[in-house]
Amino acid sequence: MVEKSGKLSIKIQCEFLCASRRSYYKPKGENDFNKELMKLLEEQYMKDPTCGIMVILR
Repeated sequence: MVEKSGKLSIKIQCEFLCASRRSYYKPKGENDFNKELMKLLEEQYMKDPTCGIMVILR
């Protein structure tokens, strides 16, 4: 993970992680599948906030 407050510069951290600096400054948004999944999970949570993952997976 790249940290602004790290002892190393952003450039060096990105090089170490084999990541371009462009990807650091312009993070990718969520894809459509993740958006839909988060929407479904939120709907389930609003129906029953006490429902845990084991109940959802049944």
